[in-house]
Amino acid sequence: MAPHTTVEAVPPSTRGNDGGHAIGLGPMNLHGFLAREGIHYGSEEGLDFTDMYFMTVAYHAYRASHQIAVDRGHAFATFARSAYAKPAGQGNYFDKYTDGRRALEPRTERVRAIFDKYGIEIPSVEDWRELQAQIIRDGIYNQNLQAIPPTGSISYINHSTSSILPIPAKIEIRKEGKIGRVYY
Repeated sequence: MAPHTTVEAVPPSTRGNDGGHAIGLGPMNLHGFLAREGIHYGSEEGLDFTDMYFMTVAYHAYRASHQIAVDRGHAFATFARSAYAKPAGQGNYFDKYTDGRRALEPRTERVRAIFDKYGIEIPSVEDWRELQAQIIRDGIYNQNLQAIPPTGSISYINHSTSSILPIPAKIEIRKEGKIGRVYY
């Protein structure tokens, strides 16, 4: 829900929105992008790209949410009790990016080349440590930042593949209300 939205008929939604400021950044066209880059969905390179992509998006989403918390002067309502607020190295949400247990660079040369080709910098352990310290100190505004949406219909409008799902068939048949069968 948007910051100034109220659904009086559903008080829990309003309370959740007011306290959590949840948003859902969601991807679409993963399979389309992989295909364009010559990478098979589900392959080692495909999994490597997906991992690096989502980690990089998460980093920037958290960084932006931190800045909003600073600008507005407060974090989401239950931040102090969340894993985001725990001290570094003591179960903090971001420890997985800062303690060496997770790869922060592509495992394959092909994926490294794709990120280089598009000028996208993958956050380093130092980037994550700096962000972790800032978030522990100031918080983040949004309790939830990412969601994998069902983007089936809107993806057709954008000439994209749906969400993170593989292409189901060369031609997809869907029933569209009064129109009947539609072929994509």
